[in-house]
Amino acid sequence: VLVRKKEACETIGSVSVICSDKTGTLTQNKMCVARIYLEGGYRNLAEAEKFKGFVTNCMVNSTADLERSEGEEKYIGSATECALLSMWGKRLNYSRAREEVQLVRQIPFNSQNKYMLTIIKENNEYHILSKGAPEVILKQCSYERVDGKVKKLTKERIDEILGFMGNLQSQSMRVLAFADQKVPLTVNVENQTDWRGQLVFNGFVGIKDPLREGVKEAIEVAREAGVETKMLTGDNIQTALAIGKEIGIVGHGKRAVEATYIDTLSDEALEREIGQIAIVARSKPDTKMRIVQALQKNGEIVAVTGDGINDAPALSKADVGIAMGIAGTEVSKNAADIILADDSFGTIVEAVKWGRGIYNNFQRFIQFQLTVNIIAFLIAIISQVLGEEMPFSTIHLLWINIIMDGPPALALGLEPIRATVMKRKPT
Repeated sequence: VLVRKKEACETIGSVSVICSDKTGTLTQNKMCVARIYLEGGYRNLAEAEKFKGFVTNCMVNSTADLERSEGEEKYIGSATECALLSMWGKRLNYSRAREEVQLVRQIPFNSQNKYMLTIIKENNEYHILSKGAPEVILKQCSYERVDGKVKKLTKERIDEILGFMGNLQSQSMRVLAFADQKVPLTVNVENQTDWRGQLVFNGFVGIKDPLREGVKEAIEVAREAGVETKMLTGDNIQTALAIGKEIGIVGHGKRAVEATYIDTLSDEALEREIGQIAIVARSKPDTKMRIVQALQKNGEIVAVTGDGINDAPALSKADVGIAMGIAGTEVSKNAADIILADDSFGTIVEAVKWGRGIYNNFQRFIQFQLTVNIIAFLIAIISQVLGEEMPFSTIHLLWINIIMDGPPALALGLEPIRATVMKRKPT
């Protein structure tokens, strides 16, 4: 734990609610593709390689990179995109694929649009590649490709596809959908902003991100210490709910909602309801900000984790802003009070314990100093009032104050942190 603002040492011990990201904090941020559904059926990797549109979408419609050294793979950029690149391993070279295509336009993914779109020029036509949140991609599609043939995408078929996706999401997988379309060069795609009903649905992948070791236990320790954990994630509600059940933050009157539900609530209604909400899915930066404000108005001391540029306002607004040391942007680190060197939720709980220990040691130091000094002061006053001679000389009092009072107080101020600090409610 790197503390950027020293007052955070004490505040972290007083925290009563932790609003945490999921990816990288509660989970390992080592995304890997677990299931592939293409053109009407589940496929293995060898079969998926034959679907050229999907392969190009994974490799070209991306800004991520992999760094391989000494047999280890380091993700650079979006962990979800890196999982798609990592899936191909050494079978396909994504760097060469990017160099060989003629890039026309790229719309990067963000928390508002929830999709990434790349347009390339090949064989005297434009090839539009889109990937992102299933609900967004399905709105972009009027057709789907099944076994190489393009068919109309009906309402019944969309419900069937959503059922398949829901099955993966209930297994705590993040689902990413894919679509593409080839159009003539005469079509003005460079200035187009609305893609609804324009593309052909290809399929989707289920991406798994394993839980960090010890997260479940850390959340239980926090609960015993009177610290509630809330998960604010960009994932959809099924995936978030599956993770929430796994780590034990939903149930017992606590529920999961989507950011759209938070948007419908007034500030007063949010203040009333936020106590029962443990998970906010499809969370946006402004949603995070409103939640922090609602909790603070309810008298909670709030710690917020964040790693993106958009998280900076919430990190600044929180009583303790906690940035990710590995995945975090410089903007989020500068806005935060504390930086986690290992991005782990367990470290936050350790920091709470440490903060409480520091507070207790301050108390011990001050109590000991006050006890000795108040008694010395009272003896001096009482002896004067009664007209008696002072039992101590000035040198005696100086000796008590400097030698007998100072070192023991310092020793109490450096006491090891006791496990019992996490068995009581926050101060």
